[in-house]
Amino acid sequence: MLSRPRLKALAPRPAARATLPVMANPRVHEVAAAAGVDPKIALRVLQDMGEFVKSASSSIPPPVARRLRANLDGTREITLPMTQAAVRAFERLPAGLPLLVEELLGREADVRRTLSVLRAAVPSRFLLHVGPAAAAALASRIETTLTLEDLVEPRGVVALRTGAEALLLSWRLSDVRLELSLIRVESGRATVVERGRADILNQQFVAVGRDEISRSLAVLARIPHVVPVRMTPGPADIDDVTGRPGSPTLEPDVRIVYLSRTVGDPSGLRSAVLRMSRWIVRGHWRNQWYPSTSSHHRIWISEHESGNPDAPVRIRCIVYALR
Repeated sequence: MLSRPRLKALAPRPAARATLPVMANPRVHEVAAAAGVDPKIALRVLQDMGEFVKSASSSIPPPVARRLRANLDGTREITLPMTQAAVRAFERLPAGLPLLVEELLGREADVRRTLSVLRAAVPSRFLLHVGPAAAAALASRIETTLTLEDLVEPRGVVALRTGAEALLLSWRLSDVRLELSLIRVESGRATVVERGRADILNQQFVAVGRDEISRSLAVLARIPHVVPVRMTPGPADIDDVTGRPGSPTLEPDVRIVYLSRTVGDPSGLRSAVLRMSRWIVRGHWRNQWYPSTSSHHRIWISEHESGNPDAPVRIRCIVYALR
């Protein structure tokens, strides 16, 4: 007969508990390297997220690392090969600007999130081309602060032409922030340079973190100040551009409106154009007078139809331009 200690020795022992491996906290530069961006950009994004670290060698918890990686995927430069139609449109700026934007938005699904700001800006149909001379005038201005009053449209696209390349700046305004996207376009490729935002503080836009976003806000603030002044009232200079023979892909009905303003007209968007049909009026700001408060308040007028009610609606692309 076996003794009690011997019985205990022969009894089956409980299985050892499986221990989960402990995941080490990744360092900032490791997450940046995995995303293909500079560690300095990762530090700025962490600051935007409200996470403060000392250097790129600092470690961060895995949940923070996952959020950082998701945000870095939106800041990484992405090169978009241009189609032949996009190259031809680029060579025909400003008339080719609508087609250029359309071709960029026709990208594959993996970059559609990157182009979300540009996609959201297109429905406003506010396209502005800034020529080399006007771009130089913008660079010489000192305005750096963008206010709600200075923003010409809640959504839009500005193409700044400088030599052999153009910079596409697109934006969309929400209740609490302004989202911006910057795309560098050359003859053979387009590169998504930056995506970011600016928060609204005391009726002013404050860039969150990045230098490129601050420079983009300055560009939007300076545009009303470089619109040429006309000493006498009159219609704006207009070019109606049609597609050339053998170029069926080019937009056949583009109107280029060269911006100008008369003395005492600060809006800079004066375009007295006689239209003999029914047309769509883009959404726009109105300085509405309220007798109850004896003051003006800026309100947004939504897009609507106007003109001869019996005529067919004519939709045409309008590109505003600064020479």
